[in-house]
Amino acid sequence: MKFRLFSIFVVGLFFLLAWQHQAISDWWFLRNYEPSEEISSLASDSYMSEHGERLFYLADPRINDKEEFNENCPIIEKSFVLGCYASGRIYILSVDQEALDGVMEVTAAHEMLHKAYDRLSESERAEIVDELEDFYATIENETLRDLIDRYEERGGVSVRQNELHSILPTQVVDMPPQLEEYYDRYFTDRESVARMYESYEAVFIEIQERIEELRGELSSLRSDISVMEQELVATSDLITNLNQELERREDEGDIEGYNELVPEQNQAVARYNSLLDRHRSAINTHNRLVDDLNDIVLYHTDLVNSLDSSFQSM
Repeated sequence: MKFRLFSIFVVGLFFLLAWQHQAISDWWFLRNYEPSEEISSLASDSYMSEHGERLFYLADPRINDKEEFNENCPIIEKSFVLGCYASGRIYILSVDQEALDGVMEVTAAHEMLHKAYDRLSESERAEIVDELEDFYATIENETLRDLIDRYEERGGVSVRQNELHSILPTQVVDMPPQLEEYYDRYFTDRESVARMYESYEAVFIEIQERIEELRGELSSLRSDISVMEQELVATSDLITNLNQELERREDEGDIEGYNELVPEQNQAVARYNSLLDRHRSAINTHNRLVDDLNDIVLYHTDLVNSLDSSFQSM
């Protein structure tokens, strides 16, 4: 009887351990896990809840320089890859541009949600995917939709759904109440994560708008300069002709005719000098705008290169 009870106990213990295998495995990993200060800051600065932080740490996140990142996250996407979730582990590209504050935090949140998605049961996953798809159907942001399309082209519907689970909550500020309630399990302030994304995306938008503005100003100014140069040539020709006519009248002793022509010649010279001053000013403005454009393009290139793990500075 004792043996039978013992056998029942052992069998029950076996099923209990099997049922709680993930929880025991998580506990065993976390009992000795101590995040670095950088990793701990990423978790808190990306507003992860206690549950979200736990999932993040279970993925043993690493911050990589470009060389390490390329080894851990082979790039197969056409857009910049700032993090990846590979073989159960999270890798985040180190970005030190002050203008891009928030990039690493948003990336950490995004990758943590991939870990979370892995942990969902089939029924939970199906339910949240339906809600995400319904919400996504209302989104008109073409940049975001192009991004999701690229994921689907690369990996099919399953990859699309996984990415929706990570992208929408970290890039879209306003979400339906049922989705807000779902993501409350992972974040204490999800909206702030999405606002961080909007903040550093706005840097690129503002730069691009300024580049287009400068190019427009330069195009208009070059057109004005071209017109001024044509007027300068025409006015110079007019002055030459007037000077020749003045010389002819002077040689012929036509003093009255000479004096009548002098005001017209003076006006032509004054017009030429005025045009020349305007031309010089326009050239100076043109050169300044070219310098401004070159500076902002260089700045934009530096920012882009900081997010491009394939770019290695010499």
